[in-house]
Amino acid sequence: NDAWLYIQDGPKKNVILFPGAVVSERQETEPQVKVAVHCDECGNEIDGKVYCCRTCFDYDLCASCYPSTSLTHADGKHTFDIES
Repeated sequence: NDAWLYIQDGPKKNVILFPGAVVSERQETEPQVKVAVHCDECGNEIDGKVYCCRTCFDYDLCASCYPSTSLTHADGKHTFDIES
């Protein structure tokens, strides 16, 4: 059997339902996207402050590695931005 599904602000579409299937009235939300940032020193996923090198492309440090590694990275000549 065919059923009509009405899309909000759009045309109706013909949908084939399997036996026992039900058309939900619930609106689907946009999928949640999480960007994972990993520390370039220890390799762990960073949860919290991210220390980003202002000179190097995609060089990030976690709060644990930043104090010592920021002094040795590029001989201590590069500066870092802090992102939450």
